[in-house]
Formats: sequence, C-alpha cells, structure tokens
Amino acid sequence: MTNLILNSGFNYAQRCTSQDVDSTSTTVVSFNPGSPNTNDIYTFDQWKANSCLHGAWNYYTNPGAGPTSKTCGLYSNAFNADKILIYQPIESVYTKTLAGVTVTLQAQIKVVSGTCDVNIGLLKWAGTADYLNPKVMTAWSSGTGNDPTWNTDYSLDGKTTITATINWQQIYYTTTLSTTDNNILPAIWCDSTLTSGLYVAEVMLTVNDQVQPYASPTNELNTLQRYCKLIRTPGNYTLVTFGFARTTTEFRGIISYNKMRTIPTCTLSAVNTWLIQLAGGNTAVTAASAGQIGPDSLMLTMSCAGGLTAGQGGLIFDNNTNTTILLDAGL
Repeated sequence: MTNLILNSGFNYAQRCTSQDVDSTSTTVVSFNPGSPNTNDIYTFDQWKANSCLHGAWNYYTNPGAGPTSKTCGLYSNAFNADKILIYQPIESVYTKTLAGVTVTLQAQIKVVSGTCDVNIGLLKWAGTADYLNPKVMTAWSSGTGNDPTWNTDYSLDGKTTITATINWQQIYYTTTLSTTDNNILPAIWCDSTLTSGLYVAEVMLTVNDQVQPYASPTNELNTLQRYCKLIRTPGNYTLVTFGFARTTTEFRGIISYNKMRTIPTCTLSAVNTWLIQLAGGNTAVTAASAGQIGPDSLMLTMSCAGGLTAGQGGLIFDNNTNTTILLDAGL
C-alpha cells in the first residue's frame, strides 16, 4: 500500500527556514495570505493554503498530538473568523499512473473549539501538466455549505463533508479517476466559518476503495527534497563549501545537491550571515548571490571590498550564525 500524499503527518516546513528536520516540540510559524483568493502559499512542505480574509494565520507542527499519538498539523487564525483551503498538488507523472483507478483520500480532522463544516475531496487540473496555473480558485462563496468558485481548468471531482468537533474524526472520499487528468489535488477545506483552529493528521491517498490504517512514512525528507530543499548551517563558523577567488573582490564556490524536480528558484540568507575565509584570515561579504542554478548544483558568488588574490583557494563559512540556501522546485 503506497500513500501518494507527501508530508502526511505535517512534519516538515522547510520554506519557513527555521527547521529542516522533524520538530521535537511545537513549532509556530506565521503566514499572511494577503489578498483573498490569490494566495496559494506553501505552508508545510507540499501543502498550499488559501484563506478567505486578510488576517494572519499560524501553522504548527504538533508531535504526539495526533489521534494515534503521531504528529499532526494545526492551522490557526486567532484574529478573525475565516475559511481555509489546504491542498497538495500531485505531480503529473504520478497522477497519470492512476488513470481509471479507484482511490480513497482520507484524513483525521478536529477543531480547537466549537464546530465547523469540513470537506475532503479531489480537485482536478486539466491544463498543461505540472504547470498548475492560474490559482485554484477565484472566490469564496458566502454562507455555509457552498464550495469556492474554482478557477479555469480546475474542477471538483467530488467531496465528503463532516461537522468537525473537538474530537478526532475520520473523513474520507472514494472515487474512480478519469483517464484525462494531468494532475489531481487532494484538498481539505472549511465551507463554514472557522473561529479557532483546524487540526489535520494522517492524510492518505491510496489505490483502494476503502479507508486504510495509517502508517508513518520513512525517509520522507529525501522525497520532499525533490520539490524543496533547505540547506541550513548551525552557526559557529560552519563550513558551507570550498571555493576560489575569481578576482580581488569576488569569491566563488559550488553547492551540489540531489537532483530536484526541475531547476529551482534560490533564496539566500542575508549578506551578513556569510564569510569568506582565506589563509590570511576572514573577509567580510558585501553581497551574496547564486547563479548557474541547475537541478542538482549552483554557484555561490561572494563579493567583498577587496584584498583577495585571484586564483587563491579558500572557504565559504557562515558568519557565526545560520546561513540558509532555500531551493524551491514546487508545483
């Protein structure tokens, strides 16, 4: 039995840059969706979120708080009554293997307080494979029991609705997939106002016509890093890579990593987190950039005020603080 959902226990949130392994205690990360209906923000790895209002949300990793003492995720909006959609795009190469197959999408759900109508279902994307554009929805419907308005080339295969309470409940949706879908997007959303927070745990998508026992994944981070990879040093002047001085003011080094889904975008931590180290001592970095980015390597370029010797070998270190390289090849 293969679970096609990645990060099914909400263990990883590499894009928040504060963790790249399982959390050992509750981790709180904030995100502000901004304008309604145009959000589609990655929160936990592989999970995108879309909210109705402008208010800030928090998302948490809660080890041991799930229905079987496993990890769960919590989406919390403490400032406004709101609605939320979370979904996970399934890559086309995997979706197309499911043509004509019966699948079951399942999850465990509860709310922090009160009650809320919660849906689980499959969105389908009929556009260019793995492009997933435009955003999944154009508007939130008013009232209770109404789905969002899905955007062009998206459609809802179907859904199951429950009234979530403060106790864990199983929710699931079973369907037979068509032969024309390029991508499917397992989704969970509230169609009534959520006044506290939504817990989600043990999400599974399996080739089966019924609910299956949840099994915790193994070596999941390696799979997730096909789509997003956070390279993060612990500080204390930790080595990042070897390199050489190209000019008196420019130092370069290569970073290699496991091959990603496609050429990723790259975000580096602030310039003051980097340091060049040569035989003559440390050199402050005035600008840091990444270039020649490929699916499995990139070149770091560190600029300084001067004093380097062209051709001289050296090192790139963190400047006694965390340096991060965030590589994003998500759908």
